[in-house]
Amino acid sequence: MWTFKLRPSKETPRAPKRSAAGAVAPFRQVVREALLVAVVVGSLTVLLAPNDGGLVALSPHPAWIAVMILAARYGTRGFAVALPAAWAVAAAAGLALEVAPAVIAGRVASGADLGALAASVLVAWVASIHERRAADLHAQMQAALAEQAEAREALTELRGTALALRARTDRLETSLAFLRDVAARLEGGDPLAAGEAALEILSLRTGARAGVLQLAGGRSGEHRTLAWFGAWSADMPMPPAPLEDRTCRAALTERRPVHAIEAGAGPDDADLVAPILAPDGAILGLVALRGVPHPSLWTTLLHEVALVAEWAATPLGRARPDDAERTLPRQVARREVLAATPIADTEPPATPAEPPITLSQLTT
Repeated sequence: MWTFKLRPSKETPRAPKRSAAGAVAPFRQVVREALLVAVVVGSLTVLLAPNDGGLVALSPHPAWIAVMILAARYGTRGFAVALPAAWAVAAAAGLALEVAPAVIAGRVASGADLGALAASVLVAWVASIHERRAADLHAQMQAALAEQAEAREALTELRGTALALRARTDRLETSLAFLRDVAARLEGGDPLAAGEAALEILSLRTGARAGVLQLAGGRSGEHRTLAWFGAWSADMPMPPAPLEDRTCRAALTERRPVHAIEAGAGPDDADLVAPILAPDGAILGLVALRGVPHPSLWTTLLHEVALVAEWAATPLGRARPDDAERTLPRQVARREVLAATPIADTEPPATPAEPPITLSQLTT
């Protein structure tokens, strides 16, 4: 026997918050910081040179400090914004200290200031390279976080599937005596016993809450219930007629196994349905299951339902019209028990019924 345990995994650590270097700063932030740094540097310059604001006594002018700070922080954008802001503050301070405009304009041709300008350009160029690299790394980090979220969702689905497979493995641990009994009834000559055996093994294999096996060709043309188990829903203890069930109708129309998702079924329709076909292709009946857990496994389980339906085709082909009538007392007793037992069902209300379709339209 294969056994495995699913332990709750440790919580995945959250990704660190995005830093300012990971994304491009808005232009308003660059302008705001450039003005702030320019005013602070200009104020300190006036404190160091109160007579001329550093326009005469200091070379190169301290305004280049503000330019280099913004160039190092925001690259070429910071350089382009800080250069006019810093020198505008320096010129305003010089004019306030009665420095001649010619002296202020002469700083442009100063060798020291030209050297500071070249250094600021180099700093801005290097910082721009780092800023682009940081933006690329930030984009890669966001992509990795998106992949992590997808992997986490996939892991959750895999855990649910693993639990379903574990339950299915547990159901495989059935005694050989039970399997021998089911095989004997399915290969025997009693259609009623074969129908009950088919539903028993399907209930064990799929974990369905309810199931029904019906035969075609009744006196009035409708299907006759040969065997069934469980309550169909809270509002409908007994299974509906096949022509009123979208999944059953699709299976009979297409003459192949169908599950509720591909049939576009409603809340009260069957989950898995397989038609029972004679060797010549005639429809002998159908087997329908409801309340099958884990829809992700429906496609796999549908193959097993089809195998059991094919297995039961031989004994059900020998069914007589009164075979279904023999089960009426048992069906009436089950209906009375189910009617008196509340059933927990959280499914939404059924959609409006579609126009009725006759059996001849499906089987021809």
